[in-house]
Amino acid sequence: MLPFLSILAAVGAFVAIAMTVNTEKLYRFTSITYGGDKRAIFEVRSTSAESAREAARNTLAIYNSTAPKKLRWELIEELDPKTNKVLTILYKLPEATKEEVINE
Repeated sequence: MLPFLSILAAVGAFVAIAMTVNTEKLYRFTSITYGGDKRAIFEVRSTSAESAREAARNTLAIYNSTAPKKLRWELIEELDPKTNKVLTILYKLPEATKEEVINE
């Protein structure tokens, strides 16, 4: 009985550690404006910025059925997963190139 309880306690400890150590981050992708005042904004939870960018790119491909075929990210931010406050700006499109529309 004692070995069973110790195994159960170890499994419980591993679950508790896994729940407290969360490496998932939240990213916000904002497109340049199109059609006057419209803008595509996606929030993606991911473990890395590259996998988040890929997920946002895939979502944008689905979204592009109702939006122009060529959009570009204007802003990519890392957010606090709990409060949604901006932690880091990962990419900001320069003012001079905002008129360009390039498919990313």
